[in-house]
Amino acid sequence: MIETQFKKIDMPRVMVWTAQAFPQLKDNREYVITIKERKKPRSRNANAYAWVLIDKLAEFYGLEPEYIYKQALQNIGGVSVDISVLPKAVDDTIRVWESRGMGWQCERIGEYDGGVDLKCIYGSSVFNTRQMSQLIDGIVNECKQVGIETMTPDELARLKAAWGDYVEKGR
Repeated sequence: MIETQFKKIDMPRVMVWTAQAFPQLKDNREYVITIKERKKPRSRNANAYAWVLIDKLAEFYGLEPEYIYKQALQNIGGVSVDISVLPKAVDDTIRVWESRGMGWQCERIGEYDGGVDLKCIYGSSVFNTRQMSQLIDGIVNECKQVGIETMTPDELARLKAAWGDYVEKGR
């Protein structure tokens, strides 16, 4: 696979790059050109801190860390979608949705004549800055309620700001 990253202003460079890529292609083969927006990765520090606290909560409650993580995701607004599918598509829809990662959850929430409603929750891998802040805040609040030590509010603010900067700079 041949890839390049660019901005709209780079159009002349991208055209030259594309022309230079053509000699590498094989005759009598079909190719696909896809242009998509580049995803910005999360800060490893904010994500790592969330998991440190999740592990502490899991130890406190005697539960699996994955369970704590999934519960925390369910408390964030705007990170789910409700869909309706045919009854014969329920199992496949749930399987495909949940195959995206640990936090990706899909469950039945209702049935009606000819269809099934599902609530599908996105994993934190696609969260924006606000959603990731809500996830960390929720985990921190639960830790405080049970007496687990967390960062100070200033330290948390710096961590979340660094995560936002990290995302904005596209690292």
